[in-house]
Amino acid sequence: MVAKVRAKYSSESAAINAVASELGIGDPETLRRWVRQAGSSANAGQQDRGSSKSGFIKKSLLRSHPIVTGVIVTVVGGLILAYFQLVINAHNKHPSLEVDQVSLSPGGVTFPHEGLPIAAPFKIDIKLLNTGSQLAAINDARLVIQQVVKIPQCATQGGFGSTGSYSSNMPIDPRPGTIVTIPVSQLVNPNGADRFDLRLRAPITQPGGLVTIYLYRVHAYLDYNIGASPVDLGEILVDLPYDPLNGDAYFWTHLFATHPGYFRFTGKYAPEIERCLIRNSRALNSILSMPGKRTTMISKIPPLLAFCCAARRGFS
Repeated sequence: MVAKVRAKYSSESAAINAVASELGIGDPETLRRWVRQAGSSANAGQQDRGSSKSGFIKKSLLRSHPIVTGVIVTVVGGLILAYFQLVINAHNKHPSLEVDQVSLSPGGVTFPHEGLPIAAPFKIDIKLLNTGSQLAAINDARLVIQQVVKIPQCATQGGFGSTGSYSSNMPIDPRPGTIVTIPVSQLVNPNGADRFDLRLRAPITQPGGLVTIYLYRVHAYLDYNIGASPVDLGEILVDLPYDPLNGDAYFWTHLFATHPGYFRFTGKYAPEIERCLIRNSRALNSILSMPGKRTTMISKIPPLLAFCCAARRGFS
């Protein structure tokens, strides 16, 4: 009776007291001794039966029936494999864009036979692969500006085809972290490829025939399909409206520093022009020493940079 009603009470003593009262046993301690004696006898028998039963099960499963063990392993392994196949298939049902190639084309100025000069944009050519099984819809490109330097002109003396192009003018005085968003409407078929380009144009140029070159170090991303992680195009150096190698009035070189005769600017403004070029060399070095994909012409600049004046000038 104590064993049957034990679960109804907070303790064994409470159960014993209740049963003793129900049976008219004056001293609950008497009933407690009986319970202990019965428990000792039952435990001894149960241990003997349990050890015998446990040994029988082990022998039956592991020795007498090795096929049972193999079946269990096979079933569990199959369930694990099925689970991972479900996870992989669920992932593959989504679009998944991967960057195949990013190439850069520098900006420049073309001179037609008639009319005004035409400024060609800086071009970021993007090739993508969609390894998923759903259509990927690219919504926009984001250029997060990391750094920008201005290089003023110090003086003057005269594969498969792209399926879309998207343009934007770069800002004049952006702060680090400024985001330039370029709306894109581009579709990439499942298990397919696509190619399009971003065309970036310079801010307004200075009047008076002098052109300031802007160098932007940006981190580029492509946003597509709601909930998908952006495609990371990496860091890119953008030079606008053209690269500083287009003229000799943008930075100070080792040739100028060691061979004063090559410095073709003379007169009372020559020292100030030289200082301007040296400042530009330092500004160029600050951004070109940072990582980032760049055009071939920009890659040629760092070895040319010098940071001090010619000996004949006597200043730095």
